[in-house]
Amino acid sequence: MPDAGVKTVSGIETREVVVQPLPPPDRLVMDWDHVPVCIITDDGTALSWTLAENLTARGWKVVVLQGSTSESKQPSELPQAVQAIQMHGLGEDQIEAALIEAAKPYGSPSALIYLEPAAAGSEPEQSLQAAFWLAKYMQAALTETIPGGRNAFMAVARMDGMLGTSGEGDWSATSGGLFGLVKTINLEWEGVFCRAVDVQADLSAEQAAARILAELEDPERTIVEVGVGPQERVTLTLANAARSTS
Repeated sequence: MPDAGVKTVSGIETREVVVQPLPPPDRLVMDWDHVPVCIITDDGTALSWTLAENLTARGWKVVVLQGSTSESKQPSELPQAVQAIQMHGLGEDQIEAALIEAAKPYGSPSALIYLEPAAAGSEPEQSLQAAFWLAKYMQAALTETIPGGRNAFMAVARMDGMLGTSGEGDWSATSGGLFGLVKTINLEWEGVFCRAVDVQADLSAEQAAARILAELEDPERTIVEVGVGPQERVTLTLANAARSTS
């Protein structure tokens, strides 16, 4: 008898995508030979700054690419190890210019965390294209070998914490494109830790930042997409293959 989630259509076996629970992530302790630098894109909410503050508490230096819709902060409000760079648009030239500026305070970055803008629903294609430009101009830095550490490319969406499978909410297709980008980079950028994370939208900025940081520090590299909620942590997998009856 075929396994659940497996169907045969016109002699072709198809398998459904199913949710797979995950244990809490382990924490990889890295022996950096320098202070690591992370670039965070501003999502227009308090999450950007909360995540930046949590990273600095772990010894990172952080540059926030600040958007025009940001809950902006004055330099005096930021930790000493956090710099804010104002972005003047999401086009290719603006992205390249912002990254050149972002490298000036602390040098070459070790990680990029792309936070999907909270207001992405109004201009989803522009937001997704910006993620592609960021990947293009970050490739050289992130594919460099880091003695004692590792480089990372992460993208974060705020959906249901179940990778859009709960059936609750009306989620933008932008998140699917964003996760597809991360999967592609994972295949092409050897040695770079890649992860797409769906953080439940109801989590507070502090809760969301803690879970994003936990994913950044996870030593498991075979899992590329993760959904996190208050208690659950999941990924997607294919249903077991059916036993051949031929």
